[in-house]
Amino acid sequence: MYFGDWDMESLDAFAEQPGPCVDLAIPEGVELTEVVRHRCTRPVSLVDLLDAFDTAQQEVEIAINRQRVREQLMKAQVRFDGKSHSDDQEKDVAETWERIERCGSGPIALEDLFEGDKEDRIKVFVSLLFLARSGKIALWQDQMPYGQVYLEMKLPWDMGKLVDKPEAEAAPVTAQLVM
Repeated sequence: MYFGDWDMESLDAFAEQPGPCVDLAIPEGVELTEVVRHRCTRPVSLVDLLDAFDTAQQEVEIAINRQRVREQLMKAQVRFDGKSHSDDQEKDVAETWERIERCGSGPIALEDLFEGDKEDRIKVFVSLLFLARSGKIALWQDQMPYGQVYLEMKLPWDMGKLVDKPEAEAAPVTAQLVM
């Protein structure tokens, strides 16, 4: 006999011990309804199974390709800082202020400050918003929403410089502030 040398009396220790008593009675006022299960009436063909396997294989290949690209990017250690350019905002504001000073006093059209491409336009526009917030310039637009945008220095006019004349020839203009 194969189990002849086993101690059968010690196997009783592994038998289930009675656990805590659980009340399986349904409380009053609770109604249980049977779950509605719909049976599939459409037979599944071998072609359907093969299509399902093809779809699963394509999904696995896509996942493998994505993982391979992730690993390549991690190896290359490509880092993005989220900025469209790496210029310093304070430097941009100072450069825009110099452009305003070169235009002189009085109303200045926004387009007169642009000197370059789209990035330069964005840099000038954002710098003008900083200057307007700090109270150095006033911005306005006569015709909404697509009219010309103008700006004017709020500081004394003698700070403006003319581009055409050297500084030695330009006579300082004094202005009185009326309060």
